[in-house]
Amino acid sequence: PLAVGVYAVELAELGPTDTVVVIGVGAIGLSTVQAAKVAGAKRIIVSEPIAARRGLALRLGASDVIDPSASDAVEKVTRLTAGRGADVIFECAGDSEAVRQASRMARVLGKVLIVGIPDEDTYSFDASSSRRKQLTALFVRRSNLTTEKSIRLVAEGKVDVASYATHHFSLEDAGKALELASTKGDGLVRAVVVVDTQQ
Repeated sequence: PLAVGVYAVELAELGPTDTVVVIGVGAIGLSTVQAAKVAGAKRIIVSEPIAARRGLALRLGASDVIDPSASDAVEKVTRLTAGRGADVIFECAGDSEAVRQASRMARVLGKVLIVGIPDEDTYSFDASSSRRKQLTALFVRRSNLTTEKSIRLVAEGKVDVASYATHHFSLEDAGKALELASTKGDGLVRAVVVVDTQQ
């Protein structure tokens, strides 16, 4: 996940005055937040419905968090950017509505990076706002030669990936881990099944 986030940020070519939005902060979204922070983004706004994930995003470098289930995320981004919109939007939710929101959150000549993988094989953009703003859309497929860089970032203490393992299960409870992972309940980011090597 970290290497995917690092690659997405490399593609975005962030500048030191950029305000970015990350929509969805599972492991890849959190990786994108941290990579954007390391790259020097001025402000990082996160839109995420799960409270525990919003809290973790703040701890890992987000400047502001939005609960899209409680308020209009597009309106909040507009307000937080004084009406300008964000320079770069990273869609990490894999959700069609998130893709549409991304085009609405971006500033004129902004960039939208589609990182999330949708359940269906389609993406939907708002044609009017995307064309009027003359947005650049980039699609992130994988980590593309950023694994070693990502390992260095962890080794140097610049990013924290251990915090993604929010829940631990024994091998006997692997079924519970899978069930929780499928529902994303209890603030889960990653469920780790621990195999006892002492036996």
